[in-house]
Amino acid sequence: MYTTMGERIASARKSKSLSVSQLARRVGVKVATLNNWEADHTEPRANKLHSISGVLSVSVIWLLESTADGSSL
Repeated sequence: MYTTMGERIASARKSKSLSVSQLARRVGVKVATLNNWEADHTEPRANKLHSISGVLSVSVIWLLESTADGSSL
């Protein structure tokens, strides 16, 4: 189970076989920004959260608060 939003973003990104730079480009942010999200230094704004969920095919709710079984992946 992934306990933080950053861990969930990283896990979903890896399950889609995307690099940090590929996801950053698709979401429209700098690599450093995505690295900060995955490291839980900062959190994405609502519009970027929506973009991440679309690119990674996960729900915004799963990104915000993981389900017990992680089934949204």
